[in-house]
Amino acid sequence: EQMAALRSTQSAAVDSGLALDLLAFHATPLSTAEQRTLAELRATYAHQAMSLDGLLAACRDLYLLVDPAENRPDAEPASRLAHDTLAPLIRQRFESSEKPGQRARRIIESRAVDWENGKVGAPLDDADLALVQAGKQGMRTWQPDENRLMEASLAAQAQRKAERERQYQERLEAAKREQAEREARAAADARAEQEQKNAGKLRRRAVSLALALVMALILAVVAGFLFYDAYKASSNVAQLNRVIQAQRLAAEGVRVVEDRPQLALLLAVEGARQQ
Repeated sequence: EQMAALRSTQSAAVDSGLALDLLAFHATPLSTAEQRTLAELRATYAHQAMSLDGLLAACRDLYLLVDPAENRPDAEPASRLAHDTLAPLIRQRFESSEKPGQRARRIIESRAVDWENGKVGAPLDDADLALVQAGKQGMRTWQPDENRLMEASLAAQAQRKAERERQYQERLEAAKREQAEREARAAADARAEQEQKNAGKLRRRAVSLALALVMALILAVVAGFLFYDAYKASSNVAQLNRVIQAQRLAAEGVRVVEDRPQLALLLAVEGARQQ
């Protein structure tokens, strides 16, 4: 009930776990009450200098903490739990809490053991690093070995990120090269296909021209024969008309032989029939 009441005025401190961390700092691991001086509190929660005094005052207002030096002007300001019976309850709640500050503290304290006395241990992975960073405002100030652990973890994270970026860029460049190669092959195939089409057109045009020349020769010969026959039988009007018609067909065939060789061939045949 007191923590719920504390949340009404110190919601950020309660939700982050800072309030519980502060109260647990007044209880020993053996679940007994511990008195803390104001200097100790300010050193332990140096990163919360702006909000520490307000949180202490709120805890005193709810009789969670008391100032044993309140009536002794010459004594150093301090605080302790209002009742010794609060110590085991606070320790139990602190140890089972899943608030960001308590989760971060459990991780960093368990891993900082490998960094004690100047040793270098394994850095935190991305998941644990994110949890510790998220809970930083809900726990005490990091100790020197914990700071070294966090600095090494951040550096390792930066290296992992750089390596992932490098691998991504390599995959991206490989994909671009593969795409360029596919496009180059497609363009080469298209050019080859177009060249084949053009060659086919040239062959067909050569055949058409050869056929046109043959047809022109045929039509010229037919026209010559018709003219000769007409000359011999110039008195025959019907024959003359046929000669004129054959000559007209021959002339038309010569005109269209290049573009429409099949029509020229039919005209040649018709001209020959008129003979």
